[in-house]
Amino acid sequence: MRFSFVKLLFKIIGTELLFKEAIRFFHKEVDTVKEEFSKKISKFIIKGLLWLVIGTLVIIGCLFGLLALALYLNEVFFSGYKGFLMVGGGCILVVLLVVMIVTMRGSRSSN
Repeated sequence: MRFSFVKLLFKIIGTELLFKEAIRFFHKEVDTVKEEFSKKISKFIIKGLLWLVIGTLVIIGCLFGLLALALYLNEVFFSGYKGFLMVGGGCILVVLLVVMIVTMRGSRSSN
């Protein structure tokens, strides 16, 4: 009985149409928000995959460059291993330098 009374009240006042339009507008807004969210997520995923591919290609290029440098240094020093030792030591020094810079930067920002 109560439900039919409310429905009758909506018809009498004429707000049933207004209520339906408000619900339709709300659903349209929800759909547009869903579309925007899915567009942003897909754009974020595509950018992430692109950066992953670029990073992989750069790492492979650096690896082959370092291999070529090691082989060249082997020829220069007439040795089978000195070039690889120099390149490996240089890579270790670069990694240690980057770690030191990052830790120093982190300690400065925490103070």
